[in-house]
Amino acid sequence: VQSLDQRGDRMHIECEIPARGLIGLRSHMLTATSGEAVMYHCFHKYAPVRTTLYRRANGVLIATAPGQATTYAMLNISQRGVLFVEPQEVIYGGQIVGENSRDNDLEVNVVKGKAFSNVREANKEATTVLKASREITLESALEYIQDDELVEITPDNIRIRKTELSESKRKQIARKNK
Repeated sequence: VQSLDQRGDRMHIECEIPARGLIGLRSHMLTATSGEAVMYHCFHKYAPVRTTLYRRANGVLIATAPGQATTYAMLNISQRGVLFVEPQEVIYGGQIVGENSRDNDLEVNVVKGKAFSNVREANKEATTVLKASREITLESALEYIQDDELVEITPDNIRIRKTELSESKRKQIARKNK
C-alpha cells in the first residue's frame, strides 16, 4: 500500500500489486463493498516473483462418468459441498462439478439414476429441492483453478476440469508426485 486518502465519504487507496494478483480481486472488492468499489489499474514494471499467491483450502468434486446430471445424485452429493452444475446439464468424466467441504479431491457420480421397481411405495416421493449451484464466471474460474486444472470455455458454458480426465491416470500422477 503506497497511500491511503480519505476523500469525503470515499477512501482512495493506491497500491502496487502484481498482475497475477489482480485475478479475482475485482469480485472480492465488489463483494466487500456491496458493489461500491471503483478500480483502476495500469502496468507499472516488470519484477521477479516475490511471494506465492493464495491457494484454495478445499478440494473439488470430480465427475466420474459422462451423461446428464440427475437431481437424485446431486441431492446426495450436495451434502459434501457446493455444486457448480445444474440438474440435466451434460457432464463428462474429469469435469469438476463442485467444491468439496474438505481439503481433498473426491470422485463423485452425478449421473446416477434412481433404481425403479414395479412395487408401489406407501408414501409418495417427497419433492426434493436442491440448493442453488454456484455460478462460474470466467474470472471466478481463473481465480479458482489449481495447477492440475483447466478452464474450458465454449459458446454455451464455462467449465472447470482436471488436466488429466482419466481417474486412474490422475491417481498414478499423484503417486509419482508424493
